[in-house]
Amino acid sequence: MRTLIRAAASALLVVLLASCGGDQQPVQHTGAERTAAALGTPASVDAEYEYLVQQLYLGYFGRPADPAGLAYFTKAYRAAGAPTTIGGLFDAYGTNAAVRNLVDAFAASEESKQLYPVCVITCYDAEWVLALYQNLFSHYPDAAGDKFWVDALNLHGVTRANVLLSVLAGAQGTDADLATRKVRAAVQFTRTLDAAGQRALYDGHIANTIVRGLMHNVAGMADDAAVQANIDATIGRLADLAAGKFDEAVPGTRRILLLAAPERLADNGTRLAALAGALGNDLTALRRNGPAWSVDVAAAATTISAIRAQLEGYDGALLVGQVPIPTAGDAPFLDVYRLPDCPAFDLNAGGQVLNALALHSADPRCQNGLVLSVLRGTSPQAEAGELANKLDQMIAYHRAGASANAGWVQRFRMIEAGWFGGPAAQWGDQSDKWANVGLYPAGAISYLNEGTSVQRRDAFLDCIGQNTEMCVVNVHGAPQYLDFEGPGTPGVFYSSDSTDWNASSVAAQSVKAKYIELASCSTQNFLYPDSVGTTLLMRGNALLTRGTTTVTAVTSLYEDDIIKNEYALLQNGSTFAETVYGRLEGSPVSLQGDPWITMRPVPAGPQPKLVIDGKHQNGGALTMPITMADAVGGAGARRVVIFSNRGDADLHVRIGTIFVVTGVDYGTPQGGQYEYGENAQFETDSQQSFSDGRVLLWPNYPFEQMGGVMPVTLKPGQSVAITYRLSVRTGPDGKPKRPGLYTGQLTVTSDDPASARVYLAMQGRVR
Repeated sequence: MRTLIRAAASALLVVLLASCGGDQQPVQHTGAERTAAALGTPASVDAEYEYLVQQLYLGYFGRPADPAGLAYFTKAYRAAGAPTTIGGLFDAYGTNAAVRNLVDAFAASEESKQLYPVCVITCYDAEWVLALYQNLFSHYPDAAGDKFWVDALNLHGVTRANVLLSVLAGAQGTDADLATRKVRAAVQFTRTLDAAGQRALYDGHIANTIVRGLMHNVAGMADDAAVQANIDATIGRLADLAAGKFDEAVPGTRRILLLAAPERLADNGTRLAALAGALGNDLTALRRNGPAWSVDVAAAATTISAIRAQLEGYDGALLVGQVPIPTAGDAPFLDVYRLPDCPAFDLNAGGQVLNALALHSADPRCQNGLVLSVLRGTSPQAEAGELANKLDQMIAYHRAGASANAGWVQRFRMIEAGWFGGPAAQWGDQSDKWANVGLYPAGAISYLNEGTSVQRRDAFLDCIGQNTEMCVVNVHGAPQYLDFEGPGTPGVFYSSDSTDWNASSVAAQSVKAKYIELASCSTQNFLYPDSVGTTLLMRGNALLTRGTTTVTAVTSLYEDDIIKNEYALLQNGSTFAETVYGRLEGSPVSLQGDPWITMRPVPAGPQPKLVIDGKHQNGGALTMPITMADAVGGAGARRVVIFSNRGDADLHVRIGTIFVVTGVDYGTPQGGQYEYGENAQFETDSQQSFSDGRVLLWPNYPFEQMGGVMPVTLKPGQSVAITYRLSVRTGPDGKPKRPGLYTGQLTVTSDDPASARVYLAMQGRVR
């Protein structure tokens, strides 16, 4: 039976070879080969088999042969009396046992098993076919070709070696041209590496991944000079990685604008100037080698468009007093100010945003805007006095610097006071979400989800009435009151046990908590006099309130997200502004007060150091551009990003894997369109994430559910490589359906105080 299957498989492949043009003649090596020829074949390599072995390495592993492997296999093929062409090798595979064993050795290697696991019991071996086409042609097979080869592997007993040899031998047109270019580039890479005496650099999974990315991108290299330049750059990158070399990115200067209504500048101008000096000095001293901060004070213009112009070029702003505010419905729409360069907003003469629900973030000018907060009184009449008091508190805080936080007890309390239909719909105790977050010890974290509505209301008032750092409430709300609920009827959204609490009832100086979060509808809508968020900020010692400006559905995933993405950064000296940087765009969340406060000083002693692609960022929160090679003629592009810990303590980093925004050609009629079947797409190759000489496959590094990130712990000196792809959709003619400049964004957070949050801004061109 085995003989019959083998015969049938051979017949199947012969038919395909005939349909694809049969055996290829040996390629005439020109172009890039001339450069490689100048280097010459190393003495340890059998020159007649050099090209053949490089073809096999490329097909199986997507990378050039390492010098030692090349020398070994060229001599082994000579000893076996193997042909020197792929077509001849295909014929010999069925008749020469020595040749068959050599070819099968590639599929049986540990690298092949790790990259493309072999089916053990029952499965459909499709992954390897996709990888083979990517390795050789930088694109996926068409549906018919994919089905043909997968069926051959799974239903007809054809081996991977059979498929590899047949696909190589039968390639035609642009596929054949690209495969030839890749093999020549592989020859050139190995010879260059050997001639430079850098063999030791090309070793291990991370090095293989980097070089694999180089070979995938050959399609976008214009000529021989570009190939050699990319080879030289890749070898340099491997050398820097091996040596632990990296650059300290100069953070430059960050700018904050205190933009005050003219009447508030008139009666509180001296205080605003004092806050500008104290805030700039405090932030500049926050971390060594960090950015220098400058804080300006200005009178707000009278129109929204003019205010947007004032905000351009700033990293943060505090709107003081009755500054004109853009709206959507009856709620503030702050993205217009957060993103002063974004051209997408359509406003009427009254300042209302007419396209508030539209997606804008595909345009890079509509991403990661300045951090914006509001400081205004509970009413226009009370505003001057309330602002004077609050500005004095903020000045005192920032002048005290590192010791200021000692005035609050390091304690977190969350009160669940919304029924929402019953226990299944409530948040409950989220303590387990705090694992690996060292902001508070376990005993200082408490969740209350019991008692009557009055008892829960009183628990919230008790929390904010004490020197507690963080008080959070999940409750129904409106701009001017909170609605606390006790238990009710399961399945019924509102409880019959309900108690309203009006913000206007808060007595002066009765709020002592530092930070108050209102997970409740509309309570941060500061356009209303005596709004909850404004009142809680102005009637005591609170420095920051946060909540939503409109009716919003909030679930337990909200707090899970906040704990991981924000509280985890606060423990390492980040400001609130850094923790929310880039996270508020497109959301109804609003800040009132001072987002440049911290909870803990920057840790002293041994620290982790996140190095991304050879650069250590010192800005705390920033955007880092990542440029991909061009994706040409239907072939995709890859970018291997290396995350390393060059510090002297363990690094905990959460690396983005899902592109939350993607778009094509902003500023053109095609900008911002989400046509997954038409556009090219940024994707993450989650099966090629390597660290410390070990392949990390599921479930070694599980992706966080609902998070789109991969949590990784790197010890000092360790690295992890993530391959990001720009995959191209092609039409029947094999050409890209929608050429253009594509953008995508990923989030990386870490406990390196200098790199709290880094947005990777991907950019790649399809042509």
